[in-house]
Amino acid sequence: MNEISDGAVLLDKKRNNTALIILYLVIFLQIFIILLMCFFYVTVTDGESMENTLQDKQLFIVQRLAFGLEHGDVITVNTAADGEPEHMLIKRVIGLGGDKLLFMRSQSGGQIELYRRNYGENKYTLLDEPYIKAAMSAAVNYYDTPICSYIPNLTEISIDSENATAEQNKLFDDINAASVEIAHGSVYFMGDNRNNSLDSRYYGARPLSKVRGKLIKKLKINGFGDKFFRFVFSLND
Repeated sequence: MNEISDGAVLLDKKRNNTALIILYLVIFLQIFIILLMCFFYVTVTDGESMENTLQDKQLFIVQRLAFGLEHGDVITVNTAADGEPEHMLIKRVIGLGGDKLLFMRSQSGGQIELYRRNYGENKYTLLDEPYIKAAMSAAVNYYDTPICSYIPNLTEISIDSENATAEQNKLFDDINAASVEIAHGSVYFMGDNRNNSLDSRYYGARPLSKVRGKLIKKLKINGFGDKFFRFVFSLND
């Protein structure tokens, strides 16, 4: 009887230890998920505005914004005005605080070229954007965004030169009047599918506080895992 009792006690201990291990694993998993959702979340792309970089209905891990943005980052941004329901978009950072953007007609007139004067610099640079789906057409709606007439050799012009002539100063004034200046603490964003994207050309720049995070990784998950991530992380999106 003693041997039987000892065996029962050992069996109970094993069961208790197993239950305790399972409990610890469940608690650890819960803590891990909570921490994960504090710093990251998963979003689903919607629409064609970021083609060909992103496709419709793709899953991406987003790092919640706790850092400075850089030109070219792909972000999630709330375009709703204060007091309105949240309206999140996925777009690319084109301008940051203090930058100036210039939308200029190409020499042929059929396209729009995008130039940026980074904050603290005195020249406009034609943006090299290999990620866009197609060149920006002059035929699409730019809303209230000013479009500048073609200026030859713009990238060689030093803006606000101390030794500028009266004619050059007139040109500088015209360029600055046609440019879009990004307020400090704001971000200007556009879709990679420039001819089919509702972005800052329509919404204008938005405060950095409206930026939810930065896309960092595409999720390649099928079946149950795909449904799990879409459901769990949508609760905290």
